[in-house]
Amino acid sequence: MKKFFFLAAAVLVALAACTKNTIDTSDVKEISYNAVTGKNASTKAIINSTFYAPTDPAFGIWGLYQTESWSANHSASVWVGASASAATQITYDLDSESTANSEAWRNASSVDYWPLTGSLVFMGYSPYANVSSKAAISVTDNKATLTVTNFQTTTGNWVDDLMWSDAVEKSANDTNYDADGTNATTYNGVPVVFHHALSQISIFAKTDKDYAALDYTFTITALSVTVDDNATLTVADDLSADPTVTWTEPATDATRTVLSAASPALTTSFVKQGDSFLVIPQTLTAAQDIITVTYQVVHNGVTSTATKNISLTAGDSVALSAFAKNTKYNLNLVFSIDEIKYSPDIIDWEATSSSEYEVPQDAISS
Repeated sequence: MKKFFFLAAAVLVALAACTKNTIDTSDVKEISYNAVTGKNASTKAIINSTFYAPTDPAFGIWGLYQTESWSANHSASVWVGASASAATQITYDLDSESTANSEAWRNASSVDYWPLTGSLVFMGYSPYANVSSKAAISVTDNKATLTVTNFQTTTGNWVDDLMWSDAVEKSANDTNYDADGTNATTYNGVPVVFHHALSQISIFAKTDKDYAALDYTFTITALSVTVDDNATLTVADDLSADPTVTWTEPATDATRTVLSAASPALTTSFVKQGDSFLVIPQTLTAAQDIITVTYQVVHNGVTSTATKNISLTAGDSVALSAFAKNTKYNLNLVFSIDEIKYSPDIIDWEATSSSEYEVPQDAISS
């Protein structure tokens, strides 16, 4: 995505909080926001469209102020946000001070106003909950840099859809910003375009043939995935090209329980097992990153049970070596059972025994 400008020189700019209690509010406008997402997802807890709906989670935002257009030669200060390590929480709410009294994404606890001169560079993250204590903003090497330290998917029950927003420079709210990319939903405010930082996992299962017709019923009774968790996200954006997004390699094992009770009987069609969940992008290790499945086969009223560990790198159709950010993965389990076949053979006669018998002669009748 092309940004609006670039930083001119490589410097480290210290961020300081700006005093906002001396401005004349009769000459300034409230800052509001328009949030969209860059990719679709699939569950209620995961953002499920390119439109960031009013019911979606609160997000955090910083607005970095400079007296002139953004330049590394100027001292950037935190205008929106309490400090470089404390973003402003943005929620969808009614305007309590504007005469327009319109709904908008705005500061959850106060009102943010535009500076009289200069511009603001906005950058943020979603969701605010479970992330705010880990997130910080800085300006390093010509780039506005967002850092989320020691993020764990387990903290949000594997469904906190961590997203980062493009850095964008604005000096006023946009008018009729196309919020959902279709011109069907337009708002006024700073465009905040989010990108998914995690990998989304869904598991599907089926049998390779119709065993049910022969009175063999397959059922999954437990299903889990073990991957690595706990890593640091860094997004460095120079506002002229796509940002650099990196994750440190996570090193803590974590197991996501997908199913803990019996699923419906499997058929020859793929059926989703449990809910989709999110993991940190990572390189996969054959012995450590695994699917663990317990399943049973019932035949003639008799149950046979097995537990198998399947390496995530052992896919038949697509060999996985890593999970990438902003990517969905369908892990498809295909169950089969070995047919009983027969190999008839005959043990040869062990030996041949011969015996002679004398036939007695009877009198010959005349």
